[in-house]
Amino acid sequence: MVCSRSVLGALALGFTLFSSPALALDQGCFNYRAEKPKPLRAPLPLIPNKTNAAFGELDHGVGWGAARAVINKPIQYVLDKFLDHRVVKDMSKTKLTVESEVVPGYLALHKVNLNVDVASFITIRWKEEWAYILEEGTAKAPKRMHLYYQKIDGSRHIQHLCGEFILVARDANSTDVYLYEQLRATRRSADATMRMHQSTLDKLRTGKYETPSAAPVATSNDSKSGS
Repeated sequence: MVCSRSVLGALALGFTLFSSPALALDQGCFNYRAEKPKPLRAPLPLIPNKTNAAFGELDHGVGWGAARAVINKPIQYVLDKFLDHRVVKDMSKTKLTVESEVVPGYLALHKVNLNVDVASFITIRWKEEWAYILEEGTAKAPKRMHLYYQKIDGSRHIQHLCGEFILVARDANSTDVYLYEQLRATRRSADATMRMHQSTLDKLRTGKYETPSAAPVATSNDSKSGS
């Protein structure tokens, strides 16, 4: 999520937009304002010096993919990449805006509006909501962060989308990063979700992204609230 949301580059190649049967839309996994989110799935074990990745199926046609590895970057570096939603999306096809909201108990809460051009005449639109929870440390020196995200509105071709990332500082220059997403979407496999997370970890390692992150994305009501 993180998605290169090339989720939708891949999604789109096989879209049968006008012949697919309508499916019930999902209402998401979390209610951030009512209660703190609960983890979706126990993290994969950490395997020294390599990426641990896996995928599988849940009920109702929902697939999941996950990956975990130690990245030789400070936790603040990794967190900044996930606060800037452009760095894990294909910005050659994607337009997005971010609304930042102050909610007590969260380091940040973002609503992300996404428009992805999947073909010359097809644009997929949906909205995600991201919550950033500081679990250890301070806002200026985090030691453990838990990020949750979900689709809250938009395209019927994404029937279910929820995920979580866990960032844990191992020392000043390395971070344990766990990425998980569960998804039901047109022509999208659980294996593809796993590979997306592997790609995100590779980007964090190398610093090579599809778009630079020099300037912040425009926001409204932009401010932070720490716990």
